[in-house]
Amino acid sequence: MSYNHLTIDERSCIEYNLRNGVSISMIAKVLGRNKSTVSRELRRNKEKGEYQPVKAQAAYQERRKNCIPEVNIYEPLKEYIISNLKQRWSPEQIANRVKIEHPNDPRMRVSFTSIYNWIYREIIDFPKERLRFKGRTKPNNYQEKRGRFEIDLTIDKRLFMPEDRSEAGHWEIDTVIGKGRTGCLITLVERKSRLVIALPIKNKKMELVNQNILNIRHHIPKELFKSITSDRGKEFAGYREWGIPTYFADPYSPWQRGSNENTNGLLREFFPKGMDLSEVEPGEVLEAVNLINSRPRKCLNYKTAGEVFREYLLKAI
Repeated sequence: MSYNHLTIDERSCIEYNLRNGVSISMIAKVLGRNKSTVSRELRRNKEKGEYQPVKAQAAYQERRKNCIPEVNIYEPLKEYIISNLKQRWSPEQIANRVKIEHPNDPRMRVSFTSIYNWIYREIIDFPKERLRFKGRTKPNNYQEKRGRFEIDLTIDKRLFMPEDRSEAGHWEIDTVIGKGRTGCLITLVERKSRLVIALPIKNKKMELVNQNILNIRHHIPKELFKSITSDRGKEFAGYREWGIPTYFADPYSPWQRGSNENTNGLLREFFPKGMDLSEVEPGEVLEAVNLINSRPRKCLNYKTAGEVFREYLLKAI
């Protein structure tokens, strides 16, 4: 049985019984404790022959502050953690990915809670405020203020449900808007591998969006570009030129494009709201995308999106 420290209630019980002449043996019996526990408590906390439970509790709490054991982290593990925190991996991603990369080294084992503890106790030198952003969901009454255009395929015509990710080659598309709406990012995410593609564009004009989509399609095998799911933003009104089945989610239903909504949240860690995206260089976007695609993902058994998509790519070539 594990040992439990005395509580303030037990200390009050000790004080009450002492004042009423009850023996230490009887007090221990009443508390269900060992006699030595009560004796040690009195020896530590009696002052001038008097036992005060509040002062005893305060002294106990002060002693506990100095009882935190010293932590000696295996240096390669520490370097691995810090290196990947700087790559914007979460502690959970690090803890599980290290098992894959170092399967036979028990010294390279850590729980994600330990990583959090080491950061907050400043054993690992990493700013707490830079820990991974969790993202925010849009409010229930959120409404998109978009123009309307004629669509051919609604999402209910799609042959798979939003939660079905059994086949590679199905993408979701969206745009991330910057300050003043003068610049934005066009983002695509492959639903099965979660691979992210993002490109900076000057504005959301349909012609510019079409040009970038066709360029992306040119570099990806058709076996891995089977469909696109979009919201009803007017920038996607030229979808017929893409030459690929394009499905449109229901109005005010961002959960039907959950992969893309999550991806946009990840990109916001690098390009927060209020940032002027017209000043962002393509190299900055590429660096952010590479970091995201190089993170181990829980939903991929802690493989990276890049690794998984590369497997599909090799099969398609």
